[in-house]
Amino acid sequence: MEQNEMQKQIIESGFQIPPNMFEKVKTEEKKPNTSTGDMIEAVFNSAVVETVKNDDEVKGEIVESAKGTIRNKTRAIKDNAEAEAKEAYFNSNKDACECFGFKEEKMLEKWAVKCMKCVYRVLLVIYIAIASFTLAPTIFILQRVKNAVKKTWLAITIAILVYAVIYFVLPYLAIKGWIK
Repeated sequence: MEQNEMQKQIIESGFQIPPNMFEKVKTEEKKPNTSTGDMIEAVFNSAVVETVKNDDEVKGEIVESAKGTIRNKTRAIKDNAEAEAKEAYFNSNKDACECFGFKEEKMLEKWAVKCMKCVYRVLLVIYIAIASFTLAPTIFILQRVKNAVKKTWLAITIAILVYAVIYFVLPYLAIKGWIK
């Protein structure tokens, strides 16, 4: 019986060793001029085959060992899948994690990443509210002026002047009553 057929038979029978599994074990034919070590090895291999074939305790140990190996492999696959899921979740929320100083720790628990994500969103709302009146107009004007003026220092100067007019001069004029 070929090894693939034996494996299929093991799987189909629910991991029980079929009675004829070890009967047709091929042994290599030795040349008449073999060394003593080769002869001893051949006898030892035959003894191993006979022990496995006839000893129920050894058969049970082999089956238990196979089950343990299968359990360990499935746990390893599950753990790897979980690690990949954690890394993907970390990468999708990388900005929030970096805000708290986590740059390379890709194995953070999902609950911790969720907490960081919530706090990050609150801080982002606060930042957007403040930046809407301070940084955003300056950066916006600076980018538009820089497209028209090729010298950076001149673009920065013009942007600051326009920003000052919009946020300081116009409100001052409105307070004084010159703009209605």
